[in-house]
Amino acid sequence: MEQYLQHYVNYTQNNWSELLPVAQFAYNATPQKGIKMSLFETNYGYALRTLLSPKQAKKSSKVGKERAEKLIVLHKELCESAKMVQKRMKMYYNKKKSEGPDLKEGDKVWLLHKNFKS
Repeated sequence: MEQYLQHYVNYTQNNWSELLPVAQFAYNATPQKGIKMSLFETNYGYALRTLLSPKQAKKSSKVGKERAEKLIVLHKELCESAKMVQKRMKMYYNKKKSEGPDLKEGDKVWLLHKNFKS
């Protein structure tokens, strides 16, 4: 979460506690590549539908609408950031991952004795 929030906190870093619930929400609502669903969906069994829209509030103040709009923008930015982090993690993982030799039945290989226990 620290890396997630560092892009959005102000210069004095005193507003991170206000952003934490939105960051957590965005992270839990973002589909994870490994499990092919969001963390929310894995916990509760259904996909989270976000209805963040200032139009839905019939009686709301101007400040409330502005805050809702800021939260919508922040949520979109955090979702994009999560997708970028997933791509970056995939790239670094794939750099270190090797396919291994193409072995067929009957090929001769060297084995190290230290890997076997008798």
